[in-house]
Amino acid sequence: MDWYFEGEGVPVPGSRTAHDGAALPLPLHLRDPERAYWYAWLPEPRLLYVQFRRVQLIDRGETFAAFIHRVFAASDSLEPEAFVIDLRHNHGGNNLILQPLIHGLIQREATINRRGHLFTLIGRGTFSAAQNCANWLEENTRTLFVGEPTGGRPNHYGDNQPVTLPHHPDLMVFVSHWPWQARLPWDDRPWIAPHLPAPFTIVDARENHDPALEAIRAYRSEPTLVERLRASVARRGPEAAATVVYRDYKRQHPDRWGRTTESDVDQLGRSLLDERQPVQAIAVLNLNLESYPSSADARASLGEAYLASGDSTRAVTLLREALAIDPGHRSARRMLARLAPR
Repeated sequence: MDWYFEGEGVPVPGSRTAHDGAALPLPLHLRDPERAYWYAWLPEPRLLYVQFRRVQLIDRGETFAAFIHRVFAASDSLEPEAFVIDLRHNHGGNNLILQPLIHGLIQREATINRRGHLFTLIGRGTFSAAQNCANWLEENTRTLFVGEPTGGRPNHYGDNQPVTLPHHPDLMVFVSHWPWQARLPWDDRPWIAPHLPAPFTIVDARENHDPALEAIRAYRSEPTLVERLRASVARRGPEAAATVVYRDYKRQHPDRWGRTTESDVDQLGRSLLDERQPVQAIAVLNLNLESYPSSADARASLGEAYLASGDSTRAVTLLREALAIDPGHRSARRMLARLAPR
């Protein structure tokens, strides 16, 4: 991809790219690659598009903070249906300048910072400070990620420095040496996966299509799986109703690139337990175990729900199975210790 090699003499002058001969004009994400950041208003879908290519303090005499101020002023005036931040070609830069973007979105809970209105485009070129930007957007906003997985881990090493190899002084490598723990210590995901998968193919390049932006145009807001399950278990026969809802959702939204529903459904089950609804919790957590049979967490949570319902025999079986998968599982070990005869 030619935009991955800025400043490296690639593509070679006179060479051809996949975009040559395309009937359509270049998509937005390939325009003005020399600019660190810019935005465009698309009136027909009422979409405000922000191209964020480099995490850079100043571009063409304008600070990033001043640029973000202009973007939010435009957004407040135009009231877009979709606010899009494109990080797909952002290899990083200065982490310290990102605050105005994150704070500005947090302050707009009633307008753009809503599910189905705020989108972040990510891909294999999103890493370093851009990865941290994605991390903080995930943590502090209601953005939906669109495209492909990021090019870095949420917890990663950054801030590279040059190293000359001792036996090869003509070769220089760059080594990232500072650990960035932007998420919880046990977050070992290899990337942030998109909510809306939109892989970029050679056909898209040849025809100047942007599948990620097209996915946003086609997006229609719908209830989350948790919202659907909570409504279903409130009816009579919670197990049957939840099963239909759950399997239909998973058929339409299969797991991809490691983005699963396990954690969300587990949290719903625990919430139902807190609300003293063990029967409903069992219905939900059984479905979670059905989809993730190798998960110690799924077994431990279901065991806890059976324990709350009074079925200690089934609870002990599940908790022992959880420990067989993960001998260090604290919750399962603690509940079994509580059940042990004195």
